[in-house]
Amino acid sequence: MVLAGLVAAAPAASALDEVPRFSLSASSAWPGAVITIGQVDPCPADDRDEQFVHLSFVDADGAVFPIAIHPAYAGPWSGPVRFTVPRRFISGLDPVTYSPGPAIGAGTVKAQCGRRGQVTQEYASEVFTVEGPTLNLRVSPKVVGLGDTVQVGSVDPCPPGRDFVTGAITNGGGGQVGFTAAVDPVTGTWTADVVIPRSVPGPMPGSPGAEFPLGRYQAFGSCGGGAPESGAAYVGQRLEVKRVATTPVPYVALGDSYSSGEGTFDYTDPSGSCHRSTRSYPYALADEYELLGTPNLAACSGAVTDDIGDPGDPHTSGQFRQLSLDTRLVTITIGGNDAHFARVMDRCVQRPGHDGYGCAQDEALRSLVAGQLSALAGTTAGTVEVGGVPRPVHALDDLYREVFDRSPEAKLVVGGYPRLFADDPAGYAEDEAAPGGRTCAVAPPLAYVSYSDAQWINERADELNRVIEDRVDALRAEGKDIAFALPTMFQGHRVCDAWPWINSLHLDGELPPNPLPESFHPDATGYEIAYAQAFEDALS
Repeated sequence: MVLAGLVAAAPAASALDEVPRFSLSASSAWPGAVITIGQVDPCPADDRDEQFVHLSFVDADGAVFPIAIHPAYAGPWSGPVRFTVPRRFISGLDPVTYSPGPAIGAGTVKAQCGRRGQVTQEYASEVFTVEGPTLNLRVSPKVVGLGDTVQVGSVDPCPPGRDFVTGAITNGGGGQVGFTAAVDPVTGTWTADVVIPRSVPGPMPGSPGAEFPLGRYQAFGSCGGGAPESGAAYVGQRLEVKRVATTPVPYVALGDSYSSGEGTFDYTDPSGSCHRSTRSYPYALADEYELLGTPNLAACSGAVTDDIGDPGDPHTSGQFRQLSLDTRLVTITIGGNDAHFARVMDRCVQRPGHDGYGCAQDEALRSLVAGQLSALAGTTAGTVEVGGVPRPVHALDDLYREVFDRSPEAKLVVGGYPRLFADDPAGYAEDEAAPGGRTCAVAPPLAYVSYSDAQWINERADELNRVIEDRVDALRAEGKDIAFALPTMFQGHRVCDAWPWINSLHLDGELPPNPLPESFHPDATGYEIAYAQAFEDALS
């Protein structure tokens, strides 16, 4: 690999030549750790022109992260190079955007000497392993005033051996307040209470200060254990500093089980049929933004598009009936049940008496899902059976328009669906009998999903999300106040990952056992962190 801007001109080393080398102070670390790269062999000696060593990291997926262009004028490097392991981070606050982090696994650190755009020497690459994902933290509340206290804490624990966290709340300019926290030696968790200052000092001792800058901030941090190589970074989380309290906003949450809170095992609706939970993302939003209604949670587990606007259905009483001219915020997830995702999961899970392996090659299943997605897009007509009764599948943009007809002053945020299964094959055990050669136990020792089938299910979620986002974009082009919320924070926290925020298959105590509705739904952490963050980003 030739680094950008350099032309390969140096002769290739023969088998008898010793390949020049450099050293790493550690061969593996977490994102955010600092590794020292040291010279073992210098660049070629030549005093005629300035010379530099170009260093980069190539992760397990082939993504390239530049490290440094370091002086090596006469040959020797001008000291060691500090390599901060790439991490996922907030790259913009308005709107919130994220930089991609590195893939987990073994990559390579590469180095080349160069002069005037010509490669003068290639170094032997060094293997370097990214040990895990960029960690996630939480911030509460997300909207604060001057003098208020913000609690910053771990969602993901620090890796073993780290005993402190350092971090800051910053706007990238003149507003910043730092914090430190001790890490629990057993659980790896931590919490810091950070007071937002009312003012910042003046530029000179004794000079008058100024009000602490208002606006959007991010809270970030990193675990540490003494050595720079022990660092483990957290993805920043957005918050907003205001001078006055937030005005309450009438809020209605519509949709299916992914909005009601199915999967938390903690429900409040009297009948229990809708599985509405105070651990759902609508409650997290209402708490963070002080939204009036706390919220009006109309979403119901099992809902299809026909339930949203059908006041004759006693199961939901027509969710649109909860909207009014006073409503200012509406959130919704809908479409997963119309797309037959429950049937997909039933077909794809390998279990006694049912061969689920190879569902990705089931043409009837593929055709069924494609037809339902077409109906949701409004391209074709479609139906979905609910309790043995055919119900029409409504085009998503028709539902979205109905929201604005009933609540013309509202902002509508439409949620997508997470990929359910881990991307990394490391979360799957080797099994030659399974498609893709690997399988994940979703209810050991009874039920499994193959790696190939799991990725096919993930791709169907991607397709549904594209349909949803396309319909949202169409209405936004018409001038509607609408946004799409994709829950990307489930990356690294899916079924078959080490720290899942999505329930695997849960079974009842019958013989043969039956799946519980909580199966393959987010748990409380998934709703309160991943889904809530997606909607908060969309609201920003």
